Amino acid sequence: NEVRKAGAQDDASWSVKSIPPVTDIITGDSFELGGGAHHTPPPLKVAEMSFSGAAEALAAYPVRPRLRILPQEQTEGLWDAGDWGPLERFVTEEYIADTLWAFEPGFRRETTIPAADQMGTLPLPADHPERCQFLVAETLFGEMLALPRPAHEAVFYHIVIQDLCKAIPSFPKMMAKVVGQMFRQIGRMEFEARERLADWMAHHLSCFDLAWPWQSWVHVADQPSNHPQRTFCNSVVRRLCRLSYYDRVKESLPDELHCLVPNTPALNPDYILETLNGSSGALRDLQAFMKEKKPAGEVMEWLKTSGKLDALGRAGAAKALTVAALQHGQKCITHHNVLLKRYESALVELTKSDAEAGEDGCADVMVAAAAGVWAGAHPHMAVTAVSRLLELGLVAPNDVATWVQKSIDDETAAGTDEDGASRGVAWGTADAWDIACLAVETVAADREDREWRANAVKRKVDAAEAQAARAAADADRAASQGRHVDAGRAKEAIGRIEGKIAKLRAEMDDAALPVEHASAQLADSAGALCLALVKSLAPKLGDAAAAAAGPTPAEVGKDAEPEPRDARALAMCVAALRRFRSYVGAEYEGKVREALGGASTEVATALGEAMSGRMGFSGAGMIE
Repeated sequence: NEVRKAGAQDDASWSVKSIPPVTDIITGDSFELGGGAHHTPPPLKVAEMSFSGAAEALAAYPVRPRLRILPQEQTEGLWDAGDWGPLERFVTEEYIADTLWAFEPGFRRETTIPAADQMGTLPLPADHPERCQFLVAETLFGEMLALPRPAHEAVFYHIVIQDLCKAIPSFPKMMAKVVGQMFRQIGRMEFEARERLADWMAHHLSCFDLAWPWQSWVHVADQPSNHPQRTFCNSVVRRLCRLSYYDRVKESLPDELHCLVPNTPALNPDYILETLNGSSGALRDLQAFMKEKKPAGEVMEWLKTSGKLDALGRAGAAKALTVAALQHGQKCITHHNVLLKRYESALVELTKSDAEAGEDGCADVMVAAAAGVWAGAHPHMAVTAVSRLLELGLVAPNDVATWVQKSIDDETAAGTDEDGASRGVAWGTADAWDIACLAVETVAADREDREWRANAVKRKVDAAEAQAARAAADADRAASQGRHVDAGRAKEAIGRIEGKIAKLRAEMDDAALPVEHASAQLADSAGALCLALVKSLAPKLGDAAAAAAGPTPAEVGKDAEPEPRDARALAMCVAALRRFRSYVGAEYEGKVREALGGASTEVATALGEAMSGRMGFSGAGMIE
C-alpha cells in the first residue's frame, strides 16, 4: 500500500532503535582515526547472482520462517515519521531468535529459564511496550509453528511462553490476543501447525489452573463437528484430558462447551462385541483364561486342539488374544505390560511370517486391536497401547505402516470420525496421526540416543589423544633439559594413555555399528509409512487436492465451511510426508515417485512438494 511504500522510501525510517549506537555515523568516502589520521575504506563490490525464481533463491539461501498474525499497526506501526522503521521488526525478530538459540542448549528448569530471563531484557524500543510484547509473542509462536520442524524442541517454546507470562504481568493478555487471532484464522493453518498449537495450549492451560477465556469461543458448540474451529477446540480438550483429571477439565469449561469433552474414559464396547462375534466365541474363552492366568503355552495349545486356530486363522486368533489381554489389563499401563509380556510368545508365534507355508507376518492385526479396543472411547489409551507393543518388540514400525495402509484401503473396517470410530481407528482421526508419528519418532529417538553415546565415546578419545600429546611434549621437554627421570615417567604415562586410547577406539567402533543400524531402520520405518500413505491415498484424494490447490476461501473463521473428510485425510498425509521426509532414503523416495506416477496433477504436486520440497522432485517431474 501507499503508506508502506512511502515509509520504505524515507531514509529516516530506516533507522533502527533496537541497535544502540556505538559510534558516530560515517559520512563521505573516509573517516578520521585517532591522532588525526584519515582512513579510506576499499571499494565494496557486491557479487551479482541470478535465480530462475523465488523458489530457487530460497533453496540456495533459506530464510528463517516468519509468521504474520496480528495487523501491522499492532506489531511494527505504519512506518510514520518518528515511528518505528521497516527494519525494526526484522531486527527484533532476529534478537528473539538469536536469544533462543544462545540460551536453549542444555537448559534446566529453574524459577525462570535463562532464555525467558534474557527475553525480558532485550534492548527493544521503549516507546511502544505493548507493541514489543505483541511482537515477542508473535515471533515465539512463529518459531514454534515453523514447518517442517521448529529450530528447537516444541516444549522449549512452551516453557519460554509460560515464564514470560509469570514474569511480565501484561504479557498474558498480549499472548491471548495473538492466540485469539490465530483461532479466528485457523482455517488457513496447516494441519501439523494446528496440532502443535493445540499441544502448546493444553500444556499451557494445565500449568495455569486451566484458566482461559472460553466464553469468547462458545460459538463452536453450534458448529459442525468437522468445522476447523471446533476441530481445534476438540484437539485442545482431548489433550487437556491427558494432562489433567477428566472431571476437572469438564468443570473448567462453560456448560455450552461440555459437548467438546470426550466420553468418559472406557473401553470401546462396539469393537469388543465385533471381535467376539467374529471369533466364534474364542474371545470369551480367552477372557476366562486371562482370569485364571493361564500361561501362553497352554493358551496356544488350546487354540490348536480346539480347532479355533484353524477356524480363525493366525490373524484372527492374534486379534482375539490381543483384545482379551488388553481388555483384562485395562486398569492401567502396568497391567497392559504384564498381560502382553505373559502372552508374548503366543502372540509372536501367531503373527510371525512362515516361509515354508508361504504366509506373511500379520503383526499389524495387533496394532489394529490395540487401537480399536480404545478407539473413540479414551483420550490417549489407543496411542499408549500401541506404544507398549512397540516398546515390547511385539510389533515393528513397518507393522504400523501396514495397519495404516489397510485401514485406508478397507474403509468399512474403521470409523470415519472421532465420535464414530466404533470399529477401529481410521486415517483422519487424531489417534491415527499420533500412532503413525509414534512409530517413526520412536526409532528416531533411538537413533539420536545411539548417536549421543557414540559421540560421548568420541569425545573421550579426543580428550585422551590430547592428553597423550601433552605427555609427549612433556617427555621431549624433559629429555632436552636432561631430566631423564621425568622423561621416563612421561613415556610411561604415554604408554598407559595409548592403551586407554586403544580401548576407547574399539568401544567407538562398536558404538558406530548400532548407529548405522538405527539410521537404516529409521529410513526404512519412515519410508514404509510414507509409501503406505501415498499408495493408499493418492488414488482417492484427487478432488480434495484440486480443491486445496484452488484459492483460499474468503471466510476461514467461525463462518468457514466444514472440512470434508478427504480434505483432512490429505492434510494429514501432507503433514506426515513433510515431517518425515528428512528420514526417508533414496530407495523409498524412488518408490514414492513411482507410486505417484498415475496420480492426478494436483495430488502429485501436493504430495511431491510435501515429500521433497519445492526444489525436490516436483509434481510435473513425477507425472512425466
